[in-house]
Amino acid sequence: MKRRLSGDSAEIQRPFPGIVTIEMTAQAGISKRMMLSCSVAASPSTKGRRRKTSCFPAPPQHATATPERSLPVPTIMAVALLRLSTAISMRNAACTDSHSLFEQLKESISQKGHDPKSLLTIWPTASPEMAVYELPPSDSPNLALLHPTQEERVEIWKLNGASWRGAMSLPTYLRREKHLENQAFTKDGGITFWILVDSTLPQNERPILGSCESFRKRGLVARAQKTEDTVSHGIGSVFCNPDYRRRGYAQRMIEELGKKLDTWNQVIGKKTVFTVLYSDIGKNFYSRFGWEAFPSSHISLAPTSHEKESALSGVRHLRADDLEELCSLDERLLRANMARDVPCKKTRVALIPDLKTMQWHHAREEFAGREMLGRETAIKGAYADCEDSSQVWCIWTRTFGNTEAGNTLNILRFFVEDEEDAVRDESMAGNDLTNLKSIDQAKLHGAAAVLHAAQVEAARWDMKEVQIWNPSPLIVLAARQIEPSTKLIHRDDESIASLRWHGEPEDRTKVEWVSNEKYGWC
Repeated sequence: MKRRLSGDSAEIQRPFPGIVTIEMTAQAGISKRMMLSCSVAASPSTKGRRRKTSCFPAPPQHATATPERSLPVPTIMAVALLRLSTAISMRNAACTDSHSLFEQLKESISQKGHDPKSLLTIWPTASPEMAVYELPPSDSPNLALLHPTQEERVEIWKLNGASWRGAMSLPTYLRREKHLENQAFTKDGGITFWILVDSTLPQNERPILGSCESFRKRGLVARAQKTEDTVSHGIGSVFCNPDYRRRGYAQRMIEELGKKLDTWNQVIGKKTVFTVLYSDIGKNFYSRFGWEAFPSSHISLAPTSHEKESALSGVRHLRADDLEELCSLDERLLRANMARDVPCKKTRVALIPDLKTMQWHHAREEFAGREMLGRETAIKGAYADCEDSSQVWCIWTRTFGNTEAGNTLNILRFFVEDEEDAVRDESMAGNDLTNLKSIDQAKLHGAAAVLHAAQVEAARWDMKEVQIWNPSPLIVLAARQIEPSTKLIHRDDESIASLRWHGEPEDRTKVEWVSNEKYGWC
């Protein structure tokens, strides 16, 4: 075998049955950036032919090595093909074997939905030294937060699916993400996809350095006995390709996102008042960019298959058709309670627990129930008429974890009509509950009955717990009627409710987040 390497080309000569031509061309014009293009042709078996691989000059010595797995798709295909040609020559493969290798590679590339990046794991032979795209520093002026193409959205879902799809197969996970972006809550601009990229590169070929989503949410702001509507945003699906981590891209993306959301989806002349997110990486990272951590607590109850007749008296199950009326009543009462007795120089904020929000959460569980278990999640919550004619209800959703141990029945919203502490902010969660002597016994009984119904439903679905976020003192007491050892758990690492104030400069301590419950999560 004759092999010659130089600064601008690599040539390998050896007889083989398939003529494979790989052309890689440098595209100039952008500092320290070169892209690959390739064309492939196969011909009948011949001998004595020459295969030539032309490549561009080696990278400058100061260039940063880039993981090949994170290169644009055309580059990856070219690298994979080059590895194949090298493998055929270096391994002295038999004619039939070399042709088979080429056909396998070609088939892998053409498979619908196949991730070309995985081709790099097929041919581990080192490729000749070649220049690749050098990742920009996180403070580069060329970096921008833009919107992905549909093809890039799929690429994002493939990447984050490795971490988030749980027990779902990748094709099922892709279908679910497509399903969720077409709900009433997310359609017509309800969801916005964001990617951090080098703005000088073409779409569908640029490395996706970071990605996230923002969800338009209806919010309320109460000051000085006055409540106003506002457009807020929830941030979710924050993800950075593992190959690009520890380079400052996540920080840059969140910085840019904060600027974008200042006016995103607002009418001309108006500014966003507040945005929220739920951190799974503790309290410190997002607080550096303005999303301050609010106390995040919950109580947990074990499932039970034993229906207590006394506990369930007056309780009925809620189905999808019941939710519109209840959500409308909830919103009306929340508006009234928001402005009641607002302390001087304080601001109250809340996300509205409306029907579209609940339906989005239910779309997640309905998809998982059908696809993974072949079951319909028909029961959406429980309702009780109290002896004092007030109403108590909760709306829940089933969360399916990576394993059965993570399966949880989450209470999205717990409503108690005319509750003594109807406006519930995070400061209530830490009160000494033993001092609440005057709690209304009728409402306490109704809340306990609804919680017990949730326990029974959790057992029907093999959930491992019932979880209620930021419960009011009445709800904690109701839980202790069922399980006296119930404790209020304060989270420090996962699902940390965080809020950024975008309005006029104000101290974080002046903002109270009312009804900070699971329905706000996204």
